[in-house]
Amino acid sequence: MPKCYHHKMLTEATLEAWADQKRQLEEEFPYLLNPSPDLRHTQVILSSIDELRNERNPYDIAFRPATLEEGRALDIFLRTELSYHGLPQNGTIREKRERLLHALETENVYSLMTRLVASTNKDFAFIEVESAIPCIMHEGN
Repeated sequence: MPKCYHHKMLTEATLEAWADQKRQLEEEFPYLLNPSPDLRHTQVILSSIDELRNERNPYDIAFRPATLEEGRALDIFLRTELSYHGLPQNGTIREKRERLLHALETENVYSLMTRLVASTNKDFAFIEVESAIPCIMHEGN
């Protein structure tokens, strides 16, 4: 396990804080505890790295429609994706996109928290955190 000379890298308090964060996410997004089977149908693409976002790909969360027809298709796509996540489907395209983006980012954090909390090996938990650092630096995932 890597050493830090200023403080312990991973403590029981850290693991408990992660468990608390996981519980908070479950309270905010109850579907995380028991995801709908429909969630496996999701097609939306989320990249935490700006350079990998594709505003021309209709499956990318960053997609920007160029025509009215593309806008209508995006609205249907967002409503469908929101339904897979058990989230409200009302609002403007911007509101739907933000709601879905927040859910996708939360799911990524929840996935990491689940792996960390389930880990009984502190070395494994530290490696999981260390592997998430590049994504954290890009403000996503």
